[in-house]
Amino acid sequence: MKSVPALKVSGTTGLQTAAGSRLLIQNNARLSIETSAVDKTAKQSVVGGAFGLQETAELEVSTGSNIEFEADTVSSSSKFTAKEGSIVSFGGKTNLNQLESSGTISLSTSTSSTGRRRLNTKPGATLVIGDAGLKSMGHLIVPTGGSLTFNSNSAASIIAGKGLDNHGNVVVLKGAIDVQAGGIRSTSKGSSIAVKGGKLEFSSTEPSLIGGKGITIDSAASVAVKRGTVGFTAEMLGKVAVESSAKVLLSKSSGSTCASFSGGTCKDKVEDLKLAADGKLTEASDSKPQGVGVKVASAAHAGTSGLLLVLSAAAILW
Repeated sequence: MKSVPALKVSGTTGLQTAAGSRLLIQNNARLSIETSAVDKTAKQSVVGGAFGLQETAELEVSTGSNIEFEADTVSSSSKFTAKEGSIVSFGGKTNLNQLESSGTISLSTSTSSTGRRRLNTKPGATLVIGDAGLKSMGHLIVPTGGSLTFNSNSAASIIAGKGLDNHGNVVVLKGAIDVQAGGIRSTSKGSSIAVKGGKLEFSSTEPSLIGGKGITIDSAASVAVKRGTVGFTAEMLGKVAVESSAKVLLSKSSGSTCASFSGGTCKDKVEDLKLAADGKLTEASDSKPQGVGVKVASAAHAGTSGLLLVLSAAAILW
C-alpha cells in the first residue's frame, strides 16, 4: 500500500508562516495540527501567507489546538476538520468546499503592537461555504465587518453546539441551513441576515434573537421556525413559516406584525426582548443579555518566512 505523505505539527510552539509565503497541501497529502499549551486560548499556530488545500488533501486541527489563517485560504477538500476544544480563525478571504467543526470557528481579529488580540476589530474577513456544506457542532463567530456566506448546491449545513454569534453579515445564496441547537444571536448594531436563495430553518430548542439590521428573505428563498422560539427586535422583510411546536416574538422596535408569520404561535408588539443570563428569551425589560466572546492571546512560535511550503504525494519542498 502506498503511504500517504503527512506533516504533523505537535508540541507547544506550533507552526508559523510569514506574510508572503505560501502553504499548499496537495492531493493525497495530510496536515495535522496537534499542538497544546497550558493556556488553551493561546495562539499556537499562525499561517501568515496564503493557504491551499487541494481536493483529496486533508487538514485536521486536533483537540486543544489553536490556529489562525491570516491571509486568503482556499480549500476544495471535503476533509477540513476541527476537533472539540480547538480554535480556528480565518482572517482573509476564505473559500471552503466543506468544513466540519466541533470547536470554535471565528472570522479573525487584528493583533495589537503588544501582541494582544482584539475580538471583532478586523473588518473584511469573509468565509464562503461551498458545495459540501458546513457542520458546526461547536461555536461560530462572525465579527463586525465580517461575512459568512452559504453557497451549496447539494449538502445541507448544520449549526449546532453553541450556535452562531453574528456581529457582521450572514448570507444564504443556495442550500439548506438547519439551526439544530444553540440558536442564532444577531443583535449587534451592524449585524444582518440575508436569505437570497435556499432555505434557513430553526429547529433548536434554544432560542434565537435577530436584531441589528434585521433579516431579509427573498421570494426565491424560505425561512421556517420548526421548534423553539425566535425573537425579532429589528425589521423582517419577507415571509416566515412557523410550525405548531414553535413560537415567534416580535418587539415593537421590529415594526413587524404577525401577518408576516404563518402558522404556529406569534406575539407582536412586545415591549422588549432580551436573552437572559440562563439563555432564555424573555420579554422582561430589566433582563440582561448574555455576552458571548472568545479571548485569544498571542504566543511564540518557530517560524518560516518568505518561502513556499508544499506537501505533496511526491515530495515535501521546504
